[in-house]
Amino acid sequence: MTEHSALPAIEIDGIGKAFGATVALDGVSFRIAPGSVHALLGENGAGKSTLVKLLSGLVRPSAGHIRVFGKEIGYGAPRAAHALGVQTAFQEMTLVRDLSVLDNMLLPYAPVGVSGLIRRNAARKAVRRHIDELGFSVDLDAEVSELELSVRQKIEIARAVYRKPRILLLDEPTSTLAGRDVDWLGDIIARLKAAGTTIVFITHRMREVRAFLRHADDPEERPPHRHRAGRRCFGCRRHRKDHRPQHRTDLPAQARRRPGFRPAGSWRARSQGRAQA
Repeated sequence: MTEHSALPAIEIDGIGKAFGATVALDGVSFRIAPGSVHALLGENGAGKSTLVKLLSGLVRPSAGHIRVFGKEIGYGAPRAAHALGVQTAFQEMTLVRDLSVLDNMLLPYAPVGVSGLIRRNAARKAVRRHIDELGFSVDLDAEVSELELSVRQKIEIARAVYRKPRILLLDEPTSTLAGRDVDWLGDIIARLKAAGTTIVFITHRMREVRAFLRHADDPEERPPHRHRAGRRCFGCRRHRKDHRPQHRTDLPAQARRRPGFRPAGSWRARSQGRAQA
């Protein structure tokens, strides 16, 4: 077992962040194992995007520590997080609208030759191969401002993946995606997980959580963690309520299969009863 595999990919210990009088995060603690896929869920204002910015090294916490594979993350510049293998696809996209797709894909790590000039031909071939492997088509010379919002989101994700991250953070990546584009992202997540990449994504859509998370965590194995006062965490099982109907199984199978049959405890039967009343 290597040193990195024995350490948590992400370890957050008592993180707090306040913007003036507004407390965005208060005493958040959890760990994420290497090579796993995890979701952060919560209502607007719960501090999800703030946590992503902390993990990306963009802002400094007011309290607590963040470690990536045992190393304290640097703050103030994304390069410190990049050096630890952390890449982020932000909801508020960081693409430069006046530059081409190719130039955005290369920023800020364009390959240069011994003369100090960018090796554009080699870079173009590498980016084109990467885009083709991800399974979508885009003109590398097109200006980003001319592209649809969903295409720009896919480029934001493709750029983060192009940098070969050890940890990939996806900040509400499907906010501008729908249908086949969501399936496209699910395929990428599955491939990266198979390659050992740790993935953390934020979403409001439970259907995506069920689709993207290929496993269920045992809540008893999780370390103790706290949440903001007055905020319910939608991501952990101790705070999540199961609203699915509990179908009765004490009835004959033929009765349960009869067309139009509704068990007394089902939500549809209750709603029909209220309508009749």
